[in-house]
Amino acid sequence: MKKKIRRIKYHKLLLGLAQNEPEINIIKKTIISEKIKEQVKLRNAGIDLARIIDMLAIIIFHILVDIGFKRKFNRYNKELHALLASVHWHNCCFIFISGYIGYKTTKYSNLIYLWFWTIFYFIGFKIFYIKFKSNIYKGTINYLDFFPVLTRRYWYFSIYFGMYLFLPVINEGLVIINKSKLKITFISFILVFVILRKYINPKNDLFIINEGKSIIWFLIFYITGAYFGKFKNNNENIIKKFIYCLIYIFIFCFSTYLAIKSPYYIINSKNPSYKDKIKQLIKLLFVLSNASIVQVLQSISIILFLTSIKYNKYITKITSIIGPLVFGVYLIHWQPQILNNILIKHFRNNYSSNLPLNTVLKVIFLKSIQIFVICIIIDYFRYILFRICKI
Repeated sequence: MKKKIRRIKYHKLLLGLAQNEPEINIIKKTIISEKIKEQVKLRNAGIDLARIIDMLAIIIFHILVDIGFKRKFNRYNKELHALLASVHWHNCCFIFISGYIGYKTTKYSNLIYLWFWTIFYFIGFKIFYIKFKSNIYKGTINYLDFFPVLTRRYWYFSIYFGMYLFLPVINEGLVIINKSKLKITFISFILVFVILRKYINPKNDLFIINEGKSIIWFLIFYITGAYFGKFKNNNENIIKKFIYCLIYIFIFCFSTYLAIKSPYYIINSKNPSYKDKIKQLIKLLFVLSNASIVQVLQSISIILFLTSIKYNKYITKITSIIGPLVFGVYLIHWQPQILNNILIKHFRNNYSSNLPLNTVLKVIFLKSIQIFVICIIIDYFRYILFRICKI
C-alpha cells in the first residue's frame, strides 16, 4: 500500500511539472534511486549468503575431486571423504534457489545476460592466452566459443539453459497450484527419482538422471525449491524459529554423517540380519553421488536454515553486493585455460604428498577463499563494464 501511494505521488509530481524538464529529470533520478534502495531491501540476505557459501563449497569440491587433492593425499582418505560429504550439496543449491525465488516470473533477458556473462570469460581468457601466452596455449577462436550451451565447457550453464526453456509453462502451473498438490508432486519426485531409483535398480539410469547432470534433475530440484519458496513458514515466533533451525541443523548433520559412514557399511554375510539390511539400505541411499538423497536433504536444510535467520543491515548490504557476482566465480575458475594452466599446475606442483593433515586442510580452505575473493574482484570490474556498456 505504501509503495502505491509513493508511486501516485511521483506521478502527480511529474504531471504537475510537465513543462519543467530539469525538475522532471531530478524526479526521475529520485525514483530510480528509490527503486535501487527498495531492491536492496527486498533482497533476501539468506539466499545471497547461501549462494556465497555454495560457491565456496563448489571450489572445495573442485580442489578435492577435479584438481585431484583427494587422490594425491589418499592416505587421508577418511578425513577428505568427510570433507567431501559436507560440501556435496553444492550442485543442487543454485537450482533450488532458482525455484525458491524465481517461480513467479520467467525473464528471458536473464538468460541472455548469463549468455553474455559466460562468453565474456570463456572467449576473453582464450584471447588473452592466444595473444600473450602463445607458448602455453596454441588454440584459436571458433564459432562454437560463442555458443557455450553447445560446447558443454560449462556443463552447468548448458543444462540450466535447457531447463530455462521449460520454465514459462512450469511457472504458470507453480503459481496456480495449491499446497497439497505440489506437496504430493514433491514427495513423488523424491520417492521415485531419488529413493526407488537408487534402491530398486541403481545401475540402470531409467529416468536419464545422468547423476544430476540432466535437465530432468534440474527441473525436479527447481520444482522442489518452488515448493519451499511458495509455502515457506513465515512464523515470527522466535521459539518456533529456533526449533525449526535446530531441526535444519540436525537434518544436515545427520545426512552428512550417514554419507560419511555409508562406504564402510560392508555386508559379507550370506544371510544378513535385519540390522545389516538397514545398513545396506543406508549404503545405497547415502553413498556420495550426484542426484542422491544426501544432496536433497543437505540443500533443503541449509537453505531453509539460512533463510530463517534475521540478518543486520551490514550483512544484508555485503551479501547483496557479493551474492549476484558468485556465478562469475564459477565462470572464471572453471575456464579451461585458467583451470589447466594456473589452478591444476599450482595445486599439483607446489604441494608435497607428504604434508600433514592439518596443513592439507588449511591449504584447501585458504586457497578456496583466495580463489573466491580474486574471482569476485575480477567479476566486480566485469559488472561495472557491463553497466557502462548497458548490457
